[in-house]
Amino acid sequence: MEACMTINDSWGYNSADHNWKSSETLIRNLIDVASKGGNYLLNVAPNALGEVPAPCIERLQAIGDWLLVNGEAIYGTTAGPFEHQLHWARFTQKPGKLYTHVFSGRRMVSSIYLCQVLLPKLIFYQNPVSHCLFHHPHQGYN
Repeated sequence: MEACMTINDSWGYNSADHNWKSSETLIRNLIDVASKGGNYLLNVAPNALGEVPAPCIERLQAIGDWLLVNGEAIYGTTAGPFEHQLHWARFTQKPGKLYTHVFSGRRMVSSIYLCQVLLPKLIFYQNPVSHCLFHHPHQGYN
């Protein structure tokens, strides 16, 4: 499966289209597509001079920054093992590992929690959820 989406509302460059999707929305879309076993194709439309608009560059940089920290839970993963999606979480997996992406509200800033399950322990990657038992390699169990 491939999901083709735009960074704003236009498939081609449109100087009047300033309705840019937030970095948080684009990252959530990436997680959602990956959790379903898909590839996320994000359209970037350069202007007539071949320049990529600054808002595109900013959002692509934010996605790249997020992937530097959390890319293991996206790159090379397959769809999560569960038949039904949860509105507050998505899952991706690799052999022996389950990655959980938990959303808090509509915004993602400080609200994605990324876990890795290595049966039988849960490894903490980012922003622990208080009601779960997490193990962080540098902090012990929380």
